[in-house]
Amino acid sequence: MLLNLSLLVSSKQIILLRQLLYYMKLCPKFIYFGIITKYTLQLYIKRTFLVIFLRVLSKHWYSQYKTILDIVCLDFFQNINRFTLYYLLLSYKYMNRLDLLLNVRVMSSIQSISFLYIGALWLEREVWDMFGVYFQDNLDLRRILTDYGFLGYPLRKDFPLSGFLEISYDDRKKSIIYKKNSFSQEFRNFYKVSSWR
Repeated sequence: MLLNLSLLVSSKQIILLRQLLYYMKLCPKFIYFGIITKYTLQLYIKRTFLVIFLRVLSKHWYSQYKTILDIVCLDFFQNINRFTLYYLLLSYKYMNRLDLLLNVRVMSSIQSISFLYIGALWLEREVWDMFGVYFQDNLDLRRILTDYGFLGYPLRKDFPLSGFLEISYDDRKKSIIYKKNSFSQEFRNFYKVSSWR
């Protein structure tokens, strides 16, 4: 029976299944559950154990996840835990990818991992600038993609598509001009209640 099962799945998925079982045994308090996709392993972890678990993953002989590829944020504005953070990790030694997923509330903060992965410094700045997720102990948490005086977080679902300001360049004054947007649209503001119900 095991031989027939191994024929249905690839050898990479068998390796990922072994990794999943090993991590569930090694750190059972840290992980909610895991999902095996075609080429990656996704682990849903508890927010409070993020730094400890990343230290285990980067130093342990079986994992060696020493490179962070990206930090991705998704906004599910109807959930209590509104944001889902994806930490995309890579192990060059074993050529494996790992996705760590954790849920975050709107006004809560996450511990920064920039002291473990230096590349996470700018990735955390981007998530903070676009979504407003605050990373505690980040040494350089300031806007990276928007203006320094920008109000709001543009990739949140409740941010208006037209924004709040109109920006243009004036050739005569040789400077940038900021004007408030004024629309006569009735549906300018976003409401969470669906009109289709």
